[in-house]
Amino acid sequence: MRAIQRRRSSAIPVLCAAAVLLGACVTAGPRRMVKERFHYANAIGDTRETQALLNIVKIRYSEFPTFLDLTQVVTNYTVTNQLIVSGLARFPLLDDKSHEAKPVYTIAMAESPSLVYLPVEGPDLVQKMLKPTGAAAVLALVRTGWAADSLLSALAFSVNGQRNREVQGLTTNPADPGFLRFANLARQAQRANALAIRLGPPSAEDAALRAAEFEQAAAAPTAQARQAALAALGPPPVTLELCFRERRLSAAALAELDAMRDELGLSRDVACYAVIAADRSPDGKTLALQMRSMFQLMSELAVFVEVPETDLASGAAPALAGREGAGGEPVLAIRSGPQPPENPTAAVSYSGSWFWIDNDDLASKRTFGSLMLLLSITESGGTGAQLVVQTN
Repeated sequence: MRAIQRRRSSAIPVLCAAAVLLGACVTAGPRRMVKERFHYANAIGDTRETQALLNIVKIRYSEFPTFLDLTQVVTNYTVTNQLIVSGLARFPLLDDKSHEAKPVYTIAMAESPSLVYLPVEGPDLVQKMLKPTGAAAVLALVRTGWAADSLLSALAFSVNGQRNREVQGLTTNPADPGFLRFANLARQAQRANALAIRLGPPSAEDAALRAAEFEQAAAAPTAQARQAALAALGPPPVTLELCFRERRLSAAALAELDAMRDELGLSRDVACYAVIAADRSPDGKTLALQMRSMFQLMSELAVFVEVPETDLASGAAPALAGREGAGGEPVLAIRSGPQPPENPTAAVSYSGSWFWIDNDDLASKRTFGSLMLLLSITESGGTGAQLVVQTN
């Protein structure tokens, strides 16, 4: 009898261990979520950066960019548990023979991600790539500490009629002196904590216009048309003010501020200027700031792609000049070479060469980060035909 009890007691720990394993698998999903979410977030970010970099390179090679937005990721986990016990431990009063239990436990897990892509074309392409970027989004970046001169050099088209650097076909027109002065002074004031960006509610006129546009979009005949029309409205309008805190500026910076005001036609008696989307300012109290569209921005950034000499000699990419930014330096440096780089911020292979942004190039990383943030802000709303890719 003691032998039978010993055999039974030796089987019990094995059965208990199998039961614990079986119960633990019920929480496989939550336990995996911590790690899987991190990996999926990194993978999505890497693919967006690669697509943006590839499109900049394609524009440099005089090719039209293509965009495919990843709108949804659905991952299904299947866990299969199986416990097989051979033999039975019998009670000694019923049978003096005993059989040692031999449990066999197996587990199998399968993952089936489904990725939903949305080609950016038609109205979505106009909304995402061809519509000028809102000044509120750019100035909000300045407000959070992003370098004002780098942002303005990359994203602004003009300020009070003073033009930024502009690519016209194979010619690059340099920036006007007034624009460079404004961008550099904004950075100086930002460093001295003398630059303030104020965002407020829309004016009564803007609010009424917005309400009329919303009613018109909501009256579309179909649900899909209504969704597209509402998405095309974009963010609600806000009032913007750009202020210079003169008491925080040095005497040299104050002299530069007055020179900038005179060059842009701004009043010296005003500390805060209302920011509007226009080419010219109607008075000395208003700052007319025009922003580039995302396609214009990427076309401007394509100037800074380092094209291999072989591609320039063969005519695969045109020769361009004018790689200076607001401070006289390139706002973005995209390197190239025959081999993939080590530890880049982003890298892509195209036309037999590798193109990348160095991880230690902080100015380029800031410019590229601004582009990625604005691309995320203008992400498509999912109104077009979707492409579903399921992986096994």
